[in-house]
Amino acid sequence: MFKKRIQIICGHYGSGKSEVAVNMAKKIAESSNLNKKALLDLDIINPYFRSIEKKAKLESMGVKVFSGSVEGNNQDLPSIPRETRALICDNECDLIIDLGGEDTGARVIAPYKEDIKEIEYDMFLVLNRNRQETDSLPKVLNYIELLENASNLKITGIISNSHLLSFTEAADIIKGYELSKEVSEKTNIPIVAVSCKKEFINFLPEEIKKIVFPLGIELREKWMI
Repeated sequence: MFKKRIQIICGHYGSGKSEVAVNMAKKIAESSNLNKKALLDLDIINPYFRSIEKKAKLESMGVKVFSGSVEGNNQDLPSIPRETRALICDNECDLIIDLGGEDTGARVIAPYKEDIKEIEYDMFLVLNRNRQETDSLPKVLNYIELLENASNLKITGIISNSHLLSFTEAADIIKGYELSKEVSEKTNIPIVAVSCKKEFINFLPEEIKKIVFPLGIELREKWMI
């Protein structure tokens, strides 16, 4: 899953995209051999539960966090960080990019498409079957087309992340995986991971256990889960 230097994380609002991005950043902090590790927050659409919120924690682990938001200002006006192109082109930097949802959010990465295409990259779709906008095969296929057209990049992998916050059961994770399999079979885009909280792993089929990415809840306070 973590084989390419640049890993772009995209997905619909409520999919858990930024949660996955933060967990992936924690993973590269532990496993990357490159001199630099960074998380680039390019989500200029959703002002809530953004990866920039975990800047202090990630930087204490050795992962620099970049965002266009102005620090020390009580307003959140996301913009494109000035370091974006430099980070993309830095061969000594393992980079996670948290991209905004829908075509508007995906379009943010399009100006850098030529730089990215010269590098080995992955663009992972975080898929939550419990979101109304991505709860069926036709809707997901339409959403993939929307993201790829807007970004001018190809989605290379699916991360199945079906959840209902504290109401999540193992059955939700399994049903989400089943939809991801349908999408994968239709598009030839591989399922690279099924993400879920650790306590669900023992209740999942072996087929899913083989590709489980254990997820820590970082962006929600306990009372919000």
